[in-house]
Amino acid sequence: MEEAVDALSVFESGIEKAPNFAENYFWAAQLMKATGNHLWVWFYAEICFNMTEDVDLLRSSAMLIANSSDAVFSSKWNGNPEKLDQDLQIVLSENCSASKTESALQLEKR
Repeated sequence: MEEAVDALSVFESGIEKAPNFAENYFWAAQLMKATGNHLWVWFYAEICFNMTEDVDLLRSSAMLIANSSDAVFSSKWNGNPEKLDQDLQIVLSENCSASKTESALQLEKR
């Protein structure tokens, strides 16, 4: 945990060398979950989910997606000071109306 950036670089290096190996995205999502970065958990898990046909990996990725996207789409989510986090918050607040049902809003945001 003290060297999360170094650990992530190992998975990202694996992604660069084998971009079709879904497990690298899954483990990157797990690492981001351990560090509390819900936005990147969501991104990595979505990629893994869309790449794999392994049922267990699909289920695990779906759980990560559900939990992290709930956190990111929550009105209580405070993004990191990173530009991507801030840009996403602006897009969500400007383009996604809260007057829709919960599931329709989640789908629109995704």
